[in-house]
Amino acid sequence: MANEQDKDNDMQENKKDKSRKSAILTGVICVLLCIIGALYIWHKQTQKPPVQLDVNSAIATVDIDKLMSKHSDYAKLEKLQAEKTLILIKLKSYALNTEQLQPPQVNPASQVFEQVVDEQNNLQEIKAKQQLKEETITKEHEIRQRLSIEKNKAETLITDKYTNAIFNCTMKLC
Repeated sequence: MANEQDKDNDMQENKKDKSRKSAILTGVICVLLCIIGALYIWHKQTQKPPVQLDVNSAIATVDIDKLMSKHSDYAKLEKLQAEKTLILIKLKSYALNTEQLQPPQVNPASQVFEQVVDEQNNLQEIKAKQQLKEETITKEHEIRQRLSIEKNKAETLITDKYTNAIFNCTMKLC
């Protein structure tokens, strides 16, 4: 009987230990959740709201001419524009003096004949190459057909010769 009471006492102590451990664990979890909640609220309160720009302050006017003249490379731009105007003036003066310009003297008849002959020769070469290519393709096709027939015959001969031996070996393995 004393033995049973010891067992009951041990069981009650185990239950108390388990309930005490679960109570401690629950308390730690609650404290952690409270700390996290407090940090979240503190973070939200210390966070600055986004700044709303006033529509009037976002609009500005700028005088481009004054702004460009302040730029560091503005002198280069002026130099390039001056060169551009000089080139345009020279081009206009050349266009006005077209009376002085005369086309070069060319004898087109001999060049045209040579060009036609060259084109005909090139065309004949292209036709010959194309014909040669077609002939080689047809011969290759004929040779491949003939060789495939011969290969199939040789393969069937070899297969017929060894089929029975292969079957017997397979049966022995099974």
